Amino acid sequence: MNIRWILALPVALAFTPCYGEQFRVNGRVFSVPDGFTVELAAEPSLLKYPIFADFDEQGRLYVSEASGILDWRKTQPAENSENWHRMLRLEDTNGDGQFDRSSVFATFERPPQGSQWLDGSLYVASPPFIWKLTDTDGDGVADVREKWIEQDDAHGCLNDLHGPYLGPDGWLYWTKGMGPPQTYTYQGKPWSSDARHIYRRHPGHEDVEQVMVGGMDNPVEVAFSQGGERFLTNTNIQHVSEPRKDGILHAVYGGVYPKDILPVYKFPWTGPDLLTELVGWTALAPAGLMCYQSSQLGTEYRGNLFSALFNGHSVRRHILTRKGATFENREADFLVCDDVQFHPTDVLEDADGSLLVVETGGWYRHCCPSATFYRPDVQGAIYRIRRKESHVIDDPRGLQLAWDHLTPDQLAGLLDDSRLAVQQRAIGQLGKSGVRAIPSLQRVLTQSGSAIARCQACWAATRIDHASARSLVRLGLDDSNETVRQVALSSVSLWRDRQATGQLLEILRHGPAHHQRTAAEALGRIGEGSAVMDILEALAQPTDRFLEHSLIFALIEIGDLQATRTGLASENVSQRRAAMIAVEQIPGGELEAQQVIEGLDSSDARTRETAWWIVSRHPQLWGRMLATWLSQRLNDPRLNAEQRQSFVTRLTQVATSSELAEWISTELTREGSQPTTQILLLQVMRDAGGQRANPSWVTAVLKLIDGQHEFQALVTEAISTLVSFPPLATRDSAGQELQANVHSRLHELADRQDLSDMTRLKALTALGDSLGGLEDDRFHFLLETISPGEPLSVRVAAADAISRSELTEQQLVRLAEKAKHLTVSQLSQVLGNFVDMKNDVVGRPLVASLLGSPATTGLSAFRLRHVLAGFGSEVRHNANPLFVRLEGAQAEQLAKAERVAGLVTGGDPHHGLQVFHSKQVACASCHKTANVGGIAGPYLGQIGRRRSERDLIESLLFPSATLVQGYETWTVVTVEGRVVSGVIQKDAPDELVLTEGPEKIYRIPRESIEEMIQNEVSIMPKGLDKNITDQDLADLVAYLKSI
Repeated sequence: MNIRWILALPVALAFTPCYGEQFRVNGRVFSVPDGFTVELAAEPSLLKYPIFADFDEQGRLYVSEASGILDWRKTQPAENSENWHRMLRLEDTNGDGQFDRSSVFATFERPPQGSQWLDGSLYVASPPFIWKLTDTDGDGVADVREKWIEQDDAHGCLNDLHGPYLGPDGWLYWTKGMGPPQTYTYQGKPWSSDARHIYRRHPGHEDVEQVMVGGMDNPVEVAFSQGGERFLTNTNIQHVSEPRKDGILHAVYGGVYPKDILPVYKFPWTGPDLLTELVGWTALAPAGLMCYQSSQLGTEYRGNLFSALFNGHSVRRHILTRKGATFENREADFLVCDDVQFHPTDVLEDADGSLLVVETGGWYRHCCPSATFYRPDVQGAIYRIRRKESHVIDDPRGLQLAWDHLTPDQLAGLLDDSRLAVQQRAIGQLGKSGVRAIPSLQRVLTQSGSAIARCQACWAATRIDHASARSLVRLGLDDSNETVRQVALSSVSLWRDRQATGQLLEILRHGPAHHQRTAAEALGRIGEGSAVMDILEALAQPTDRFLEHSLIFALIEIGDLQATRTGLASENVSQRRAAMIAVEQIPGGELEAQQVIEGLDSSDARTRETAWWIVSRHPQLWGRMLATWLSQRLNDPRLNAEQRQSFVTRLTQVATSSELAEWISTELTREGSQPTTQILLLQVMRDAGGQRANPSWVTAVLKLIDGQHEFQALVTEAISTLVSFPPLATRDSAGQELQANVHSRLHELADRQDLSDMTRLKALTALGDSLGGLEDDRFHFLLETISPGEPLSVRVAAADAISRSELTEQQLVRLAEKAKHLTVSQLSQVLGNFVDMKNDVVGRPLVASLLGSPATTGLSAFRLRHVLAGFGSEVRHNANPLFVRLEGAQAEQLAKAERVAGLVTGGDPHHGLQVFHSKQVACASCHKTANVGGIAGPYLGQIGRRRSERDLIESLLFPSATLVQGYETWTVVTVEGRVVSGVIQKDAPDELVLTEGPEKIYRIPRESIEEMIQNEVSIMPKGLDKNITDQDLADLVAYLKSI
């Protein structure tokens, strides 16, 4: 794509509201602000499923295109050439603004995820490669294909690679998203990462640098300001327990961005809090991003960002203004389509200043919450947005200029040409001219009154690898124009120009915040030890998070521990805190215990948070010190509820270190320990996880249960803690004896009728596969609690306990008779009890119940055949109608979708809210809509704004048709042979946490994981709609559309 520059950063201005003009184009209605038009630039006859696009110098548009096949995730063999994905070349042969010729420039085995023209070649990401494609004979087809970037594998959601994108510095940038690790070489050494990144590489060099790191699922496009600031669209930057958030980042060097998943812990952090997004949305799936360059749309649009929102069915305008070392954003819709099948994936500026919007169609369905079903009938197109009164630009690309014969002086004279395509081409040619261009560029920098020309001269010099070019750029550090200085700073940082150190220090002392940030970045990259004291001094001044990050990251990169430690003795709290972070992050750095204690006791909240963060990163180093400190603090009667909860949260992070674990056990059962403190410690035990059950914890909880008769609430808390523990290690006799004691106690608790049903059920399920046979009283209790009308959590726990039990034939008959009243999820749980059963006395009532149960159609035919395989021919024959019913279930579900769709318009959202929270479907047990609900499933707030009624209906009827990124189910096999499945809630260095449903949470130590397998089945059970009427379902959809 073209270099997307912000030529100036305008002051904040009032928005022109969208919806002022409406145009019907290509069968759709588009709304744009007053004074703009929408037209078709490339109709479906020229292309089918376009994704990204870029122009060459001649104005030919290279469009990456998917084949549209359903199974696009698989590599397409040579014999299936009709299924190959393509790079199209579109041409406007008569100059009327509509492309009228299309040809195939190249084909790919996997969908191309970018398009960048540079120096006669096209660079295209098609995971797991970035290709460099060249047409050497001029026939319009790439005959030279080079793997410019080569990786081993690709992820199924097309997150792996996007780009590349040409930066104003002449380097190529691309993004890595969710997917397997990628390995690159930097300064002769290989390095690997499975985090998410912006990478960059000089087109003529082999080294690959990482620019930033994050835990988002899908970083997509990078856009650049004229000063070199980077902006990035990305999806899913929140954990699954929080509302889904997509957005745009201000991507600063060395920044660590959400989410805090395991891979990002390998990189230096500059504090406990990650850098935040510039723009945040709820699941709009931003894709393409550009910075508008010209004034053809109006001078107030120059420097605006435009984002293509796949799920938002729109293009959005962003006005950026400086705010400290970063920006603030104001936004409004710029193009809105009335069709929810309109999925824009790219937006770019043409040479005449009009905007092109690339819309991909309905082929993409995997990993996307708004594309539930494969719709190849919905083809894409390219649209053009113009301003009505914009003037016609003569020769917008400068094709009438004799480019091959222009001198450096002539090229330098084009650096502030009114035609932006001409400016960009002049920069490129001056960069390729090398040292011959230096005198011309110097004259521009020292004599030109045009700030634009001086900016472009700095960027042209940045592309020249010579000492004279570095000297020339240093002139820009003293320029009168703020943006020219920012360009020079970006260039000095990129080249690690040590001779600029004096000027950088001066800017660090006296420059504006964004210049200070880039100067710190440069000093860190240079590794200038003499700058440490100045950086510490800057940290003593008021800073925002972005400036603070760059200052601390510079200290980490410089790595001078002796100089950095001087900040620990500073009287300035901000300086001390920053020095603590830097020392802790520098390899070989270690803080003293007293320094950490002083941080924990600090009157400054951020310092206390930082000290806890440091302790949590290395609990094995600080456990003894922290135990002593906690003994003095935790029983303080002046602690309020908020302070106690804060202790729980923080102590949970470090509780599994040996010293602290032993202290918790002792404190829990210490004579005189306050019940409030004991309840706090029990909560810490439950939340800590991360290890096999600690024998001292188990012993302490049993002791507490035995000795506590006065405080019933404390007993209940202790039982909940006991049943939450993972399995004990039982390799020795002591472990076996303790395990037997726990089992005995759990059996006793399960039969105590003075306890709540849920507590008794937790005791039973905690027995796991050792539950064994059930006495009649206990079995009767389980049958009662699995009945309709009980809370969902109780029913699920009861079904789980039954599924782990060894039932007699008489009990199986009673369970079979009960089966007709069970939901799909409960049926799925208990059917395993009937596997390998051969007695038809059990089989007959089971089949009779299944035939009478509306939930049966939510089961798979394969599973039912496996369950019934052991019974006699009579039972299996009687079950035949079941399989006939299952074969027609798909058609029935589709027909139901049509019926419900007709009811939604008159649906009652108020009743739909009641359905959402009802026991029949219990949506709220797994989903939040505001601050209420569970965390196992995606956040549903504002879902009605981005998904159609039909999409919502289909996702309820076919929950596994599309798995939302971040909510894929995983099966984990441990080294002990334990197998669990669920959605990843936490992915940390010490443990993995899976959620299988509203009540099932598994904590698995990292060292115990042998294998992880991603599944293609949702944890949301199929067939929940069987429990409600069509009108209930329509009202539920109406409610979801209303929020």
